[in-house]
Amino acid sequence: MAFLSPTVVFASCVGLGADERLENYCLVSALNGATVTKTDLLYIDHRLRREGYKDGLGVQGATPVDNLSTSFSLIPIFRYEDNINGGNSPQPLVVGSLRFIGDENFHKQSGVLVGLNAGLGGRYIYDQGRYLNYNLGTGYAQSFESGIGVVNHNASVCSVNHIAKRWYVDACADQIRERKELMDATNSNVKLIGSHIFSSPTQQHKQVKFGINRYLTDAYQQNQFQFSIKTTHPQGMVTGIDTTFGEAVSEQLATQFSVAGNVGFYFAKKPIRIFATYHRSTGGLLLGFDRNSNTTSISVSYPVWRNFITTLGYSKTDSNIDYFDVSGPSLDVQFAAIQF
Repeated sequence: MAFLSPTVVFASCVGLGADERLENYCLVSALNGATVTKTDLLYIDHRLRREGYKDGLGVQGATPVDNLSTSFSLIPIFRYEDNINGGNSPQPLVVGSLRFIGDENFHKQSGVLVGLNAGLGGRYIYDQGRYLNYNLGTGYAQSFESGIGVVNHNASVCSVNHIAKRWYVDACADQIRERKELMDATNSNVKLIGSHIFSSPTQQHKQVKFGINRYLTDAYQQNQFQFSIKTTHPQGMVTGIDTTFGEAVSEQLATQFSVAGNVGFYFAKKPIRIFATYHRSTGGLLLGFDRNSNTTSISVSYPVWRNFITTLGYSKTDSNIDYFDVSGPSLDVQFAAIQF
């Protein structure tokens, strides 16, 4: 087998937004007819063994991977939010000829949140190319200016299955609960997703995903169809498009359609990622009046220093009822996890 330089392999395949499955396919494909070091081969071999392929690349001296692995992590929190207490808009609610003035005690507040997330996660490999990912997490963050705190809990489990050749079927579920001073919300997803990986004549590697999602909130449940395509480009770039189509939910503001695009590439030898989204929600009913909204957002993520990534963004929600219009910036600093 020929050898490949880490710069070519890693820049084209890893760290730009592709998932583990597509990254590994890209890495293995890049080995064909190129020149690499044994360190690179051991790295790719380990990644394949982590996916359940127990022989990996068959590299001599490779370290076996346990079928069951678990780790505990701590991640610092530092982010800005325009509604840290889950409050309401300070402007009057005007619906038709009706006008309501809200209590100032229930107005939303913005601020910087600082805190800590704790997580327990792992993987159980139960067959060739088949494994179970699981994660549990909880966190607390507080604004030192106002004393307002935010608590979050999350859990997820995902059965990842290589079915035949480059076809896969994954069954996943997750739940997130967020508690603020004036809000307590729980959202869950249960989904069945099929996927296929293939290559183009121009050495682009693509992963197409399609499937159904059952979205559950405290107020309603909705069936959604999801479709996405992710592409790794030989120039060292990853692009992706994700779409969601939701069924109508009676008298509830719910997703009708959403599309998200992202691109990852290297800038000044560091990976930069750009995200843009559009979300259309319809079906709401307030005091007998229809309610719908359109939300757009854009954000840029860049590793300013080695141990943390800064994400700057801006979002705007335009509702047919002005009271629900929202716009503003966002800031999130993602620190490297402390693993145990």
